[in-house]
Amino acid sequence: MQFSLQTDTPVLAFFEPTGQQYELDPGDPVLVKFFGGEDGEIRWFKGAIIIIAPTYGYTRAWDSDGDEIDIGPESGGETD
Repeated sequence: MQFSLQTDTPVLAFFEPTGQQYELDPGDPVLVKFFGGEDGEIRWFKGAIIIIAPTYGYTRAWDSDGDEIDIGPESGGETD
């Protein structure tokens, strides 16, 4: 599964289970992909979003320039 995150205010994204943080800038999209499962979750809160990797899977993310965002060792090792 893949999806894009884009906000109109600054939002702090937390990637679980790694605990890595990434600040989403207004209007600057981030591409997120779940690998290895279909039960990943996204939880929105005022000023924050939590992206939870699928069970037995992992998450990867890229900024609007196409550079991969370091979300920790659980981000996987596959290349696209």
